[in-house]
Amino acid sequence: MKLNLTATILPVIVLCILLVFPAYSQIEQTVNFYAWTDKPYYSPGEKGTLFLSVRNDRIDVDLTIEKVEIYYPWFTFSQNGWEGNNTKTPKFRLKVRGQNAYFEHDNFVVPDDGRALSGVIKVKIYVDKTPFQYPESMKEYYEIPINIASSPVYQKVEGLENIETLLTIQAILTIICTIILASTIFLSIRRPQIVPEKTDQS
Repeated sequence: MKLNLTATILPVIVLCILLVFPAYSQIEQTVNFYAWTDKPYYSPGEKGTLFLSVRNDRIDVDLTIEKVEIYYPWFTFSQNGWEGNNTKTPKFRLKVRGQNAYFEHDNFVVPDDGRALSGVIKVKIYVDKTPFQYPESMKEYYEIPINIASSPVYQKVEGLENIETLLTIQAILTIICTIILASTIFLSIRRPQIVPEKTDQS
């Protein structure tokens, strides 16, 4: 009886282990990245700060951050070269399971020459072991939204002089009509009333 019970329970236990093991192996173990700006929005010409935090949640290896690339929405090539990007080379060692996380910040200035638009700040992290970069895809970046207050747009209204002339004429006519109406009412009140004469009846 005990042999039959053991023969029944043992396969069930093995089956449960086999079912749990793939699920455990599919748990994502990667490098987690967090970033935020010091303000919800910025105006052109304003200074700001981007805060970065990198945590190694892999369980197999320690990692060394070789460099961190940062691209702002106004990243472009100007007469002074490439602007709106920054590269940090920290050589910072990340221990496994999130111990000794990397914290850093990057100061920036929003340009005031028309290039500043709301968009995303793109960040890529390079490490010393495979897959050598995070996000792992070459074309992907961590994206942090940034909002830029737009400058007011002034538009010239065509024919504004004609509208001003018409409004002036309308105001003058309104005043004249008011004076005429007031005079008419005043004269009608002051006009003597006609009293009918009494006739003698004899």
